[in-house]
Amino acid sequence: MDTALFKTAFSANAIFIPATRADIAPCQATTVATAFTAALVKIGYTADEKLFHALCHLSNEEIAEINLEIENILGLRLNWMPMIRNWQTPVETDFYDTLIAMFANVLPALNDIPGTTLPCGHFIPDGTFPLERYNGCPLCGRTFAVSDYTYTGQGTKLKTLTLWTETELLEYECTLLNSKTPLEGTQTEALKVLLNHFGLPEGIDIKVREIAALAFLYLAGKEDYRRAADIVKSPADILRALWSEKSGSARIVKPKDIATREADNVGYRWQPDYEERKEQKRIETIEKLKLKYSRAMCRFVARLFEQMPMDACAMCENMHPDRGMWVRFIRALRLAEYGRRNDFPKLREVLDRFYRGDYTVWAGEVETALLSKDTARALRLLSERPGAFARRLFASMLHLGATPVLEAFAVAGEQTDIRLLLTVDMYAAYCLDPDNERSVRLAGGSTHLIPPSKYLKETPKEEIAAMTAGVKDVCAALISRHFASRGKIGGTVYIQKELYDIPVPVGERAQSNSGAYYLPQGSRIPVEGDHIRLFLHWGEGLPAQHLDMDLSAIISYPDHTDDCAYYNLSPAGAVHSGDIQYIPDRVGAAEYIELDIPALEKNGATHVAFIASAYTSGGVSPTAKIGWMDSRNPMKVDNETGVAFDPSTVQFSTRLDTETPYDSIVFGVLDIKSRQVIWAELLIKGQMARSISITQIMAHVSKLENRMSIGRLLEIRAKAQGQTITGLAEEADEVFTTDTATFARIATLV
Repeated sequence: MDTALFKTAFSANAIFIPATRADIAPCQATTVATAFTAALVKIGYTADEKLFHALCHLSNEEIAEINLEIENILGLRLNWMPMIRNWQTPVETDFYDTLIAMFANVLPALNDIPGTTLPCGHFIPDGTFPLERYNGCPLCGRTFAVSDYTYTGQGTKLKTLTLWTETELLEYECTLLNSKTPLEGTQTEALKVLLNHFGLPEGIDIKVREIAALAFLYLAGKEDYRRAADIVKSPADILRALWSEKSGSARIVKPKDIATREADNVGYRWQPDYEERKEQKRIETIEKLKLKYSRAMCRFVARLFEQMPMDACAMCENMHPDRGMWVRFIRALRLAEYGRRNDFPKLREVLDRFYRGDYTVWAGEVETALLSKDTARALRLLSERPGAFARRLFASMLHLGATPVLEAFAVAGEQTDIRLLLTVDMYAAYCLDPDNERSVRLAGGSTHLIPPSKYLKETPKEEIAAMTAGVKDVCAALISRHFASRGKIGGTVYIQKELYDIPVPVGERAQSNSGAYYLPQGSRIPVEGDHIRLFLHWGEGLPAQHLDMDLSAIISYPDHTDDCAYYNLSPAGAVHSGDIQYIPDRVGAAEYIELDIPALEKNGATHVAFIASAYTSGGVSPTAKIGWMDSRNPMKVDNETGVAFDPSTVQFSTRLDTETPYDSIVFGVLDIKSRQVIWAELLIKGQMARSISITQIMAHVSKLENRMSIGRLLEIRAKAQGQTITGLAEEADEVFTTDTATFARIATLV
């Protein structure tokens, strides 16, 4: 079985069976197929009719292989044992117990006091830590045993698995390639796998530059330079593709920013050699980012410049925002050498103009017009590039006034993608709030707070309210006209009600891989029971070593915050399973936090932020898996081992296989009043919960909450294209549900 294809299909809630073995003809149910589907129910899944028929035609060995793949994906064979047994009952230790134990290990005069020496060599005095409750050392965080036991069958919801063959996988690849929004981590990993197995289909018109970069690198790796040349439309496309191969990021992040980010994440900052390690890491990163290309690649890029349909001035303007990086690439690709040859006259002109600065920059002209209040010239320039107009709409309104700008945008917006119109509509109230600090995610992945514009503070609130309403009215009309221009569809459409809690994916670019749990950022997931159990698992496949990661939660009250973390195991309404700092060999380690929602509500808490942090290495482990569990049924904790993981209760899970180093990730925020969890990937500085700003977290959540839901967008589409909404999926001509393939389809509609 092809493991990569199986994982890709499973991420879309499907099981991949090769077409040669996928027989869906009805037949008598086999014992093994029946037992397998019963086992699926215990881990939170069920099989539809088509998949069950296909399973009945498989051999026992093939079903066993499928079962093993699912167990590996869900991590059922890993070590899920935490530090403390029966950790839901607090161990009632404090800082002074740790202090006494530490002194007992460093002061020879205390060697004679009664206590226990653990396998790690640490001495624990009697009366400090209840060692009968621990699976390891409470001082150094080393566990002495592992357990691959997990619970099953406590969940109350089932995900339906269907059958996929090569046909469905190829359709999924085409859907991803046709996306009109940048792909998130889950989708990017799926597309890479599908490109490697099926290649790039003919006739695909790729709209998103980051997706084009993936396709370009695939074709260039296959030395299919003819098709690769058809994909790039500008010098920026070439730069993005080549730089993503070097940096691992589909977005253009400058080398010095990457080096600074890597250097900031080198582990323990309180150690005396931190600055030395930081400088060494910076030097290593710069060395790693040095460019070197073969003659064949240099010649290929030179030909791309020569054959590009843009004129020389337009190409120079396109290169201008990344001028410093282009200087490096021109040197590494030997473009100056090729420019001196007689068969590269256009390349020679481009390089000559670029180095002399003999070209105009549209963005500079727009900025000049805005600052000089030249309304006619500014609007004429903005209307030339509707996409850029949408991105500058709010600033233009503040400089030139709302009425003329919105009138011009109502015309130019006819040529603007729906995705940009949705973004403008979503963020109108958020960006035009004079009291709101905006959360902005930079190209490198980090998030920063931006203070409101001084122009907003000088504008009367009544005028701001009118501006916001005007933006929304114009965007709603343009979106409706865009859908109507595509022609009438007619028939019926089914919109699953959960889609009204899931925002339209407009390019938040989550880097983590959520697999079968994929949801767009900002999705609100209802809580079933009275308890939520967070989990963090890291170290899978790695040798035994000191690799300290921490699971924590910030509990927000109207006037203060409280932390549930390794230094505060049992605050009001929450309990932590204990700190693990050393991972065992290959099978990883786990930490849990359980939140008691009624208790938090009673104490007046408003929100709880879920956080995973890297403490040792300065970067989150590439094998880390985070998420939360929830069930209407009580969730058990094993008394002997403390294991509390049950895949059937997992509401959301994601794997942090990203090359972007960062201290911490905020992966969810519980809104206690509404009893919903907002999924958010917020990369943030700070290795402990106490050093992370709840203000920054809530600003990011506020931005996500302003986004339009998929359900609302589909309603607008149905009205514009003559569809009737029905409540029965079985009777609908078109069905939209909360599966990964549907989210990919949504991205092609905008």
